[in-house]
Amino acid sequence: MEPIILASSSPRRQELLNMLGIPYQVVMPDIDETIPEGMNAEEAAEHFATKKIHAALKLMPQGQTIPWILSADTLITLDGKNLW
Repeated sequence: MEPIILASSSPRRQELLNMLGIPYQVVMPDIDETIPEGMNAEEAAEHFATKKIHAALKLMPQGQTIPWILSADTLITLDGKNLW
């Protein structure tokens, strides 16, 4: 199996991929994680995951075949208040 690109620095995501025996290559995109005004936590998590994919693609060598990119983001809220 060709390694997937993990567009995240999350140790937990790496641990999960290791447990599943999925080969991966970490590409840590540097993105601004300021939540845009009016965006709820669910929208923000999707927004940041998408930004990480685009940033990771820019870091990859031009012409390289990239079969899979895994990107995710987690935001924790309680009673409508962000807790990160």
